[in-house]
Amino acid sequence: MFTTRQKEIIDAAIHLIARKGIQEVTMKNLSREVGITEPALYRHFSSKHDILKGVLDSFQYHNKLIYNRSFDSGTTALENLQNTVLQVFKRFTEYPELSSVIFSEEIFQNEEDLTAQVADLMVLNREVFKEMISAGIKDESIRDDINKDDISLIIIGVMRLLVIRWRMSRYSFDLVERGDQLFRRTIQILLER
Repeated sequence: MFTTRQKEIIDAAIHLIARKGIQEVTMKNLSREVGITEPALYRHFSSKHDILKGVLDSFQYHNKLIYNRSFDSGTTALENLQNTVLQVFKRFTEYPELSSVIFSEEIFQNEEDLTAQVADLMVLNREVFKEMISAGIKDESIRDDINKDDISLIIIGVMRLLVIRWRMSRYSFDLVERGDQLFRRTIQILLER
């Protein structure tokens, strides 16, 4: 999907946004952060806009990997759903700066195509969770009297709020452990038969 150097540049952009804000993401600052010249940076991305698009593309790519692994795990749909939630939390734990970027949509609001890409990411996430819920209804691990749209929105909302709380606490608790507890106590009440 991306070259090694492009991944370095995307990571540098994420780190800069998390540490100093979007205004510090300039081609000059990025080239300094990565340790290459500005002309060399332009060989990999033609603009700051393209780098921000790369940040979103990378996030979407990793989410799709998580979703595909969950669908292929061979367990019940409810277990797949729980595993997916935990894998997303694990990804943020491994890369905490990502939460500063992904849950700050205002970073992308001045660019229409980036705003649309963020909206597409949200739709993709909801559709994946709705698909897992449908599979759970089919395999009878999830109640059949629920509204898939509402429950998928609740799951995403709870995940988002927990990640934001974790970030605002300066990562003071185990996100995966707390996410697992929250899933078991709250989400399963809504879904289990």
